[in-house]
Amino acid sequence: MSHPVVFAEIHGADGAALRRFYAGLFGWPFQEMPGADYGMAPPEAGGIGVGVGAAPEGRPGLVTFYVRTDDVAAALATAEGLGGTTSLPATRMPDGTVVGMLADPEGHVVGLVTPPPSSG
Repeated sequence: MSHPVVFAEIHGADGAALRRFYAGLFGWPFQEMPGADYGMAPPEAGGIGVGVGAAPEGRPGLVTFYVRTDDVAAALATAEGLGGTTSLPATRMPDGTVVGMLADPEGHVVGLVTPPPSSG
């Protein structure tokens, strides 16, 4: 697969409560992100990492996955040409990762990610 699913995310009204739920249900060990209602459970045994936290202000909760791509902005433009919409434009994170989000023609939200150059 040239564009593998590399990450998943769960957002809701109370990120801490969601993390407690998933830690209790699946035993996921969350690494809390300082200054944010967000934590990451690292990948295990061939799985992918999962981030769980509070939804950004004004946005509904969601469950989504992230697809690796070489160019988030170009993938968003392609999605729009196919009838999707951009939910989050290409955004560079402090570590150099670029993320973006689209909604498909039925409104399902899918994330896009380009890792920083050093992580291959």
